Amino acid sequence: MKTNEEFKAFYQATLLPIMKEIEVDRKKLMWKMLPFFVLGYPVLFTLIGCFAYIIIQSKTNPGFEDTPEGQFVFLLAGGCFYGGGLIGFIYWLFNRFSFKKKIGAIKHRFKMEVISKMVKLVDESLHYEPHTGISHGEYEQSKIFITTVDRYHCEDMVSGKLGSTAIRFSEVHSEKRTQSGGKGEVEKWKTIFKGILFVADFNKKFNGRTVVLEDVAESVFGSIGTMFQKINKFRDPLIKMEDVEFEKAFAVYGTNSVEAHYILSPSLMKRIVEFRKKSGLINLSFIESHVYIAIPVDATVNLFEPKIYSTLINYNRIAGYNKYLMLVAGIVEDLNLNMRIWTKE
Repeated sequence: MKTNEEFKAFYQATLLPIMKEIEVDRKKLMWKMLPFFVLGYPVLFTLIGCFAYIIIQSKTNPGFEDTPEGQFVFLLAGGCFYGGGLIGFIYWLFNRFSFKKKIGAIKHRFKMEVISKMVKLVDESLHYEPHTGISHGEYEQSKIFITTVDRYHCEDMVSGKLGSTAIRFSEVHSEKRTQSGGKGEVEKWKTIFKGILFVADFNKKFNGRTVVLEDVAESVFGSIGTMFQKINKFRDPLIKMEDVEFEKAFAVYGTNSVEAHYILSPSLMKRIVEFRKKSGLINLSFIESHVYIAIPVDATVNLFEPKIYSTLINYNRIAGYNKYLMLVAGIVEDLNLNMRIWTKE
């Protein structure tokens, strides 16, 4: 794995020249879009101000709409309304047939020429596909998430082999509709998971499933939390582990207690705890011959995406993307997945 100093040198020598070229195209696009913002926002704020003024005056000054002042304000509001509608319609046309395509082209170039090179820097064997990701089927197969989702998005797939271990991971965003959006209702979406979903070959065909989840009940209720864990009817039976630090951090559910203890050896439990200290919250599962790891990312973060409405030349942002790449690719070493202590049956 590259050090921070090595990445900074790579950024200066390789990434920055490319980003400067893309930045030129981004600025040209912003200049084309600027007139709509220059005209649109003043019109919008004037319209809002007119309506607010009309409402206040109508309540405190009956007959206001018949005064010259009132007629002027109504005329100004009407002009803003129709002018704003015209500006919005023209912008919609440009966005549909020009701006949207150009924004997409900038994003695609950024991903293919910047992010792909960052992935190769982590390891030459890794392959980057910006427009695909971990499928909804695999997301469900992990059994980490049991809430049904109504909207699922994945992108930025990284795949390959690190040593003897085949891996793949991508950004995933799953959501559930909380209201139907019918008549009189507003459609709302609740995020179930937003972050990175990692899948690796564990080189062992499991007979059952073992799911390792962040132990919210234990952290909130202490030892009483075990009672809440046991009555979780949506999960497999609770399996207690011997490692005290691991037990404080995680709750283990599984279909086969013997196999769960076999998988979660003392060494692996310690490695998982140590990795959690680096990554923050994580959830894992061991199913069939794979280990799944879900790492949440802040809801405001859209990984590996260029900021179209601000400069691309931002080292801290790019270094943040690299941190996630290094963190996830480092799972193989952190959990010692290349140690082939089993063979597939």
